Amino acid sequence: MLDRNLSLKGSLRRVRLLECELLFWSFVLMGILLVARHEGIYNKGVLRLLPKAVFLLLTGMWWCPTIYALFLIFLPFAAHYLQNIGRRNHRISVICILLIWGLLALIPFP
Repeated sequence: MLDRNLSLKGSLRRVRLLECELLFWSFVLMGILLVARHEGIYNKGVLRLLPKAVFLLLTGMWWCPTIYALFLIFLPFAAHYLQNIGRRNHRISVICILLIWGLLALIPFP
């Protein structure tokens, strides 16, 4: 993932490929739901899901690919930052992140 030719254009290309794959599987699942509704197995509203099925990453219907797409978009900037901050500042950043995540893990969430 972290190669020398990491660019925003390459990351956007990866996001586009991810979107195409998700769109394919979304239409497959939508077709299965339509058949299930026609057969009486599924009685919920299928047409309400159609906009979410078309705009997967924008609606956050599947949260994991949405987060991955955001990661891909911000990756070139983060990689550039990490390559230019130096060893000492990188070590300080890692310690701060570990401390923050460690403290957040102690807070109980409902």
